Amino acid sequence: MHLSRYLLMISLATGVLVPAAAGADTGPVQSFLRGPFFPPGDSTLRIVPPRGGHVMLHRSGKPVRWFMTPMALRVEPGVTYAVTAVRDEKVVFDSGVVARAGILDLVWTESDSPVVSFHAPVVTNPFAVGLVPIGTVPVQALRAPMSENGASLMLDELQTQMDDQARWLAFTHYTEQWLFTDAQIEVIVASFQWPMFQRAASQLLERRRVQPS
Repeated sequence: MHLSRYLLMISLATGVLVPAAAGADTGPVQSFLRGPFFPPGDSTLRIVPPRGGHVMLHRSGKPVRWFMTPMALRVEPGVTYAVTAVRDEKVVFDSGVVARAGILDLVWTESDSPVVSFHAPVVTNPFAVGLVPIGTVPVQALRAPMSENGASLMLDELQTQMDDQARWLAFTHYTEQWLFTDAQIEVIVASFQWPMFQRAASQLLERRRVQPS
């Protein structure tokens, strides 16, 4: 079995990170891998294609996405996706990945094989510093006010959506877990373009408003 496929299978099965190559890009690629924020429980592929090449993603033999530049894509958990990398019109990598909750990075540097990293889903623990694996904190504990940094990340994601419908789907992920201040609610509602979405967001956020102590 090809070494790159073996390492990919091990990473997917165990969640153990495959060490990054020493010559890995520390500029735009690393900036891309540090963001954007994705709601806990999502299954996400982040792909950095080979320099001078591209990556094709297929599901059940049908094309899903063509990656010419670094890109993140939400995928369906439990589904096997075929990943094919092409450099200089030559297939350099062809393997399948099984999506699961968390973020899977496939990063091509100078090698024909990707550097594979898996990041298990985490949530902010409102009772301690740092991050904890999802599932170890009671649902009630997640009903905490969103931090200003978290609100900024959320607004960044909302503003990158193509329309209000896509913006609404992204927005509702956050309302399942967080409470919001009056100032945050005002900015979130204003991020929607159409009055019907603004009213719906306002009504939903009213039930997620931080109550005065």
